[in-house]
Amino acid sequence: MITDTVTRREALLRISAGVAAGAAALQVGFPAVANSAPLSAASMTLQAWISRGAPQSDLVVQQIQKYNAEVAASGVQWQTLDVSDDIDAKLAAAASAGSGFADAYIGDDSLSWASRYIQAGWVLPLNPILQPLGFDWSDFAPGTRWQLNGQDYMLNYGPSGFLQYVNLDHLQAAGLDLTQNPPDSMETLVEWAQKLTQRDDSGNITRSGFLMTGTGLQPTVVWGHVLQSLGYSLVGADGRSTNFNNDAGRQAAQFVLDLFNTYKVSDANVSDRYKEWLTGNASIFWSGDWVIGSSLQQQGLNFDVWKMPTFNGGRASQASLESMMIFKQSDSNRITEAGKLLKWFMAHSGDYYATIGDIAPLNSVLNSSQYQNRPANKYLWPVQDAYSNHYTFAQVSHPEQDLNYYGSPLVSRNLDTVWLGNASIQDGLVALERDVQAVLAKAPLASFTLT
Repeated sequence: MITDTVTRREALLRISAGVAAGAAALQVGFPAVANSAPLSAASMTLQAWISRGAPQSDLVVQQIQKYNAEVAASGVQWQTLDVSDDIDAKLAAAASAGSGFADAYIGDDSLSWASRYIQAGWVLPLNPILQPLGFDWSDFAPGTRWQLNGQDYMLNYGPSGFLQYVNLDHLQAAGLDLTQNPPDSMETLVEWAQKLTQRDDSGNITRSGFLMTGTGLQPTVVWGHVLQSLGYSLVGADGRSTNFNNDAGRQAAQFVLDLFNTYKVSDANVSDRYKEWLTGNASIFWSGDWVIGSSLQQQGLNFDVWKMPTFNGGRASQASLESMMIFKQSDSNRITEAGKLLKWFMAHSGDYYATIGDIAPLNSVLNSSQYQNRPANKYLWPVQDAYSNHYTFAQVSHPEQDLNYYGSPLVSRNLDTVWLGNASIQDGLVALERDVQAVLAKAPLASFTLT
């Protein structure tokens, strides 16, 4: 079982045991650079890969544009490239060619690929880059730094957790109230979803009471959260074994199928979860706190939130990070400039968080009136509850394959056969276990420590 025993203001969390072989920090020499030192070259154009959805992607670009304006006299300018749809292809092509990586990466959860490129030496340890620039690591709240072998390879600019989003207009029409018998357990969740689902005269769902797509990420996320709530996980605590082909895995899969076929509250024809939620075509939606920002900006969407529900008394909320990284370059000046950008971004991140629901990792931002008074804060209590009451589970990183519920092609490919009715639950879990064991046989999970 992968267990999170850390609050955002406590000490350590271990994702799993077992460090992948060869995960040693690449030693690169960096010139000592004073904060105000001018660039030695006459001009330099650098590139940042951006892998975020709106509105976060727009805000990241705006921040970089502000930075460009501040450093224009130095000759340094940053260009941005949206790689949200092809980040894996970009990474693979650059690694194969031995060049072509961007100078910096500012994106969403990168754990599906981070350890692979750390081990290969393409993602650099940030400590020797940022230390000469006077970067203040002590400003990070406890539990927000993801370290591997004592080094920071990723700047976590968005600690996250899962919560339930609910459409208040739908609740009011159905006579439901979050202050009275909220969807805090599997039983009440199903009861609410049944009351909220709308159907046409033929019985076809026209509005989902509980939002799931028919295949892919969302039903896998639901399966994973139920599995974790029951005390189990895709990969065991040793980082080398599986922990889901059991009664808990079968119960979690049956719950997903029941949402489609027995309770009839989820429409298997839905393919775009965010569109369904934002346009008011779903009543209850499980997702991360990053959806708060887009929900606030969506005209006419009246929503609130609740913590993740219990299953047999257990509760789970996926914890992850939004990450910034610096890629290896032949010119150390480019690496230094990338460090300057990341330092500036974090120092000015109060503006970034002001209009969205992302959680800040820096104490200086967390304690600022700008952050504390932002509209999104009223919706963050379920995430804070998850950390405070120790029911988060951390996303994992494997150097060979993505082994997370949130987005792993390997996991979704196997479980989709179950959701589509092409395989029994047991056959689907056996196939998934075989594939996961094959990945783990090559290497264990990377052992990140949250400090």
